[in-house]
Amino acid sequence: MFGKTFKIDSSGDLVINELKRIEIVEELEKVAQDVSVILKTVKGSYPFDPDFGVDYIKIVESGFNRMQIEDEIKKALNKYPYLKSIDSIEISDPDKNRRIVVNLRLTVISGESISLEVTI
Repeated sequence: MFGKTFKIDSSGDLVINELKRIEIVEELEKVAQDVSVILKTVKGSYPFDPDFGVDYIKIVESGFNRMQIEDEIKKALNKYPYLKSIDSIEISDPDKNRRIVVNLRLTVISGESISLEVTI
């Protein structure tokens, strides 16, 4: 239902198994990976879709205002076709490197729920 794609690690590199084959993700694991990629992508940095990703400039200019962060996350994820709803978003305070941890609970179009944590 959700397709499949190459598995990537937390740094964005392809995951290669012990048989020297690229790992594949599918179903809910693919959705979680897709959401993570969306949230870690700076809006405007992907040349084929300049609206893809999160508008970090707005987040930084807002002084990491939680409402602004949540709004930017929702805007980015509302374009993803496999999400039915964003059930909850929890946002940490920024660390010294201005990274924040986002905990999400999402419902996909099949009705299943997924929870994930993304550092952006």
